[in-house]
Amino acid sequence: MSMNSLSTKLRALRVCVINQEPRILDKQLAIIENELSKLYVLNLVQISSIEDSKFKPCDLLIVIAHQLNDSAFQTWIKSFAKRMEKNNSIAVPCLIIGHKLDAVSRELLQYAVSENWYFDIVDVNHIGSLAIRSANLLRIHDHIHELSRYEKIVTKLEEDLRSMQNDLNRRDKK
Repeated sequence: MSMNSLSTKLRALRVCVINQEPRILDKQLAIIENELSKLYVLNLVQISSIEDSKFKPCDLLIVIAHQLNDSAFQTWIKSFAKRMEKNNSIAVPCLIIGHKLDAVSRELLQYAVSENWYFDIVDVNHIGSLAIRSANLLRIHDHIHELSRYEKIVTKLEEDLRSMQNDLNRRDKK
């Protein structure tokens, strides 16, 4: 069993959900909520924004943005990414649910490649892939944290090695 598997089993995975337009109820929102209910193995937490005090800690953020039109969506996602960065939440992967995203997705390709943010966009008409997309982003999140843990271990080992070398050098000088 890897250290990563162990850490996941010790706590429930926490997925935060934001609805960009909570006042609008429609058939697509009902479909989204039904798919979210299938993620029963995860601890789903409804939040109002990434500034919400309930946001952190968060393993995955799901944003329901299916009401935004194509041009508004593209502007919104870039603004949202900046807010994530400002909130020091760039390591939290994000699954964004939008609508009619074919043209927008092509335009966002270069942006997605250039940003240091792990996110995925799913069209509300293809919401059946929500569970597997969530699982993939959760794995990415775990890998990011695993790399951070490895970096801390390597840094500690380097410090220990330097300390031992300094001790040896002092002994040799005596």
